[in-house]
Amino acid sequence: GQSLRVSVGNSDSSSNYGVSFVEPNFLGRDLAFGLTANYVESTPTYAEYDTRSGLFEPSLTFPVSEHGNLQVRVKAAQTDIYNVDDDASTVVKNEGEEGALTAGGVGYTYSFDNRRSGLNPAAGYYFALSQDFMGGANEQYMETTVRAQAFKAIMNEEVELRATFEAGNLAFAQGTSRVANRYFMGSRVMRGFEGGGIGPRDADTGDALGGNSFAVARFEAEFPLGLPEEYGITGGVFYDVGSLWGLDKTYGANILYEDASIRQVAGVSIFWTTPIGPLRFNWTEALEARAEDKPRGFEFTISAEF
Repeated sequence: GQSLRVSVGNSDSSSNYGVSFVEPNFLGRDLAFGLTANYVESTPTYAEYDTRSGLFEPSLTFPVSEHGNLQVRVKAAQTDIYNVDDDASTVVKNEGEEGALTAGGVGYTYSFDNRRSGLNPAAGYYFALSQDFMGGANEQYMETTVRAQAFKAIMNEEVELRATFEAGNLAFAQGTSRVANRYFMGSRVMRGFEGGGIGPRDADTGDALGGNSFAVARFEAEFPLGLPEEYGITGGVFYDVGSLWGLDKTYGANILYEDASIRQVAGVSIFWTTPIGPLRFNWTEALEARAEDKPRGFEFTISAEF
């Protein structure tokens, strides 16, 4: 059947307006057509500027093996940096002077997933490799991301072990990356730090600048707490290790943590299945951080990764 999603959101950090359309049987039983179009305005709580971006992306997805799929797509994207504060980093000021940049290109994602359809329901894994090749009047770049996940249920399937590896890289052949398209490690990527809490930072202004590359490994276990099953409450422990690094140009600014220095965090979790969705409460402790990083001891999310 068809799926149409329209989203409008507003928070302290961003406003989002988007539509996503998927037609799984548009050209045949196994060929899915997708269309994503969105517009996002963002006012990061960790920075002295605003950004806006738009994306138009039609795609086709089809199977290439029993558990493998290939998606091919074309993309048109625009990013802009505006309302840059006088106290913002020299890096952001220079990037903002470029105005709105538009780029188009093509991309693909290969994915393999046997977590739901594999022969062993107590174990499985997922892998995805994505690349996008983008170009415009002022920029030409390739973005590569990889994501791998595995899970295994043990002890009569009452305890679930999960491991995830995720990485990304922006490589510019023309132009330079900007804060509007660089990576920022929020809690969805690495737990235990605020948005903009790690990675390259202007030593004089304190602005988080994002990075061209990131890599993180996440490990966790979920287990019963001895409560009645109908409560839907379980516990967990986790450990994350990762890094965010790399800028194309510094414009003479004094930049901290541009190298791939490691951060580590550990914590405990409470999972609660509710009618509004799965809730997760994390209490975290940074085991390895840098002096100007922004750790966060408590996190609350309303969705689960697996």
